[in-house]
Amino acid sequence: MNLEKLQNRNPAMDILRIVAVLCVISIHFFYHTGYYNTTADNDLMYFATVLRTLFSVCVPLFMILSGFLLCNKTLKKGYYSGIRKTIIVYILVAIACIIYKSCNGSYTLTTLTFFMGIFDFTGANYSWYIEMYIGLFLIVPFLNIIYKNLD
Repeated sequence: MNLEKLQNRNPAMDILRIVAVLCVISIHFFYHTGYYNTTADNDLMYFATVLRTLFSVCVPLFMILSGFLLCNKTLKKGYYSGIRKTIIVYILVAIACIIYKSCNGSYTLTTLTFFMGIFDFTGANYSWYIEMYIGLFLIVPFLNIIYKNLD
């Protein structure tokens, strides 16, 4: 890793990212434990509801963090190549998810559904976030130009 980049790194951003990741894991924990199908009629459920409410900052926290880290991005040669790693990882994960879902019988695998699952962001269950991130990445330079030219 580039030593200069490492020295200029803001550890607060890494701490916020860790908090956001833990909140995402916690939100998904609640989803897979039947919390949403249980009546809140005791102290434990009220406590769980408070925790779930606190953890719901995960996506807004990632959005704010992304906005902060992308606020100085400008439209220049090579900017869009920065999304390459994210797209490659997404495609690999989507392929793995499609193969897994087709093996367990919850997905009908054809050539069309395979490619559509990747390109319409339905192959991987939580790929909506990648879709949103790619959209944000594409428009950030233009949003920055607009913002910096406001009176």
